[in-house]
Amino acid sequence: MGDDMIFWVGSAAMIAIAMLFLLPPLLGRSRDVGIARKETNRVIFQQRIEELEVDLESGSIDSKQFGQAENDLKRELLADMEMADDVVAVNRASAGRMAALFTLLIIPIISYGIYAKIGEPAAIDLTIASSAQKQHSAEEQSKQNFEDAVSKLEEKLEQEPNNNKGWMMLAKSYEFMGRSSEVVGIYEKAIDKLSGNVEADLFVEYGKAQARESGSWVGSPLVQLERALDISPTNKDALWVAGNAYADLDKQQEAIGFWERLADTIPSDDVEVARIINEAAFGAQQKLGLEKRELIPQSVQVATAKVATPTASGGSAITLSIELDPAFANDVAPSDTLFIYAKAVGRRGPPLAAQRLTAADLPLTITLDDSMAVMPGNNISSVDEVLVGAKITKSGVAIGGSGNLVGEATVSTSSNSTVKIVINGFK
Repeated sequence: MGDDMIFWVGSAAMIAIAMLFLLPPLLGRSRDVGIARKETNRVIFQQRIEELEVDLESGSIDSKQFGQAENDLKRELLADMEMADDVVAVNRASAGRMAALFTLLIIPIISYGIYAKIGEPAAIDLTIASSAQKQHSAEEQSKQNFEDAVSKLEEKLEQEPNNNKGWMMLAKSYEFMGRSSEVVGIYEKAIDKLSGNVEADLFVEYGKAQARESGSWVGSPLVQLERALDISPTNKDALWVAGNAYADLDKQQEAIGFWERLADTIPSDDVEVARIINEAAFGAQQKLGLEKRELIPQSVQVATAKVATPTASGGSAITLSIELDPAFANDVAPSDTLFIYAKAVGRRGPPLAAQRLTAADLPLTITLDDSMAVMPGNNISSVDEVLVGAKITKSGVAIGGSGNLVGEATVSTSSNSTVKIVINGFK
């Protein structure tokens, strides 16, 4: 891990612990301005996936690292859905205190940015030994500060033990410090201190920690998931983890059962989460020799994508009519991922607009516009000509790979004609 990464990981962990103490007084109890949280989580998830895809294309990470990171993000997204209601209210009277929180987050970033911008390379070269020692000392100090913060969290939990999220944060802090062998003990202590006030999420984390320690879900880890579901039968994280646990134990039918219960809790327009659950179910169904069956029908999920219209602001929009060449029908499964995109001609980087569907949706007509931009400002309206296309991939990864079926065309962004795309070649 690079030095910069160590700096940022340490800083992030310390800020997270500080926020545990700061958020209650900062946010207060009186709430009157609603902010939709669920959509924000979904947007952040998609942005992080796109960043990983750029890293994969540039060679910064390999396909295995991409897969591991993508699975972690999927689990985080599902867990976030259970963390709170869809709306988080903010007290207008606490605006000044929120500014303090903003300062807490932004000062480390600004300080690092100023240093990187105006630091003198020649001076660093002349004092490299001294700088290395100072950097080592800074890292040691950062480590010490983090450990001090963890100690303070432990003291606070001794005084106020009825704090489920505090105990979970303490356990994760121990993992970060490399003290993984003590994590199970922390959860056991937490359950003892919390008495009958243990929340479902803590039982889920306890079960996961036990499974990591023992290398198996057999026995107590599964018991903890059952305890979580006894408290909260619709807990999304518990249902998702239970399904994965039984799949790991090669009990695919039981795994599907938990994912079916999870599917019942997912709103019909939650496209990305629906895809994650369906893909997990497909894997279990395949091992059982069953025909693939969507737990959440994708035809419902993509309805809004099919009727996409140009942006109200008058930005550029391109309508595509996409079909699969019948000669390649036997090469495609309905569950294969379908990427539809518009890219700047002769320029690398993220697409100007993109949609993710499945091959089952073909043929279709769709409009790509500025509202589908991957990065703000980097949209269809920013160029005169685009490469539009559709790609079917079995890997589910937008960038890289081989053996994907593709159809593309180059078109002017000022054109009002529907562009016909025929997917008819491997690339």
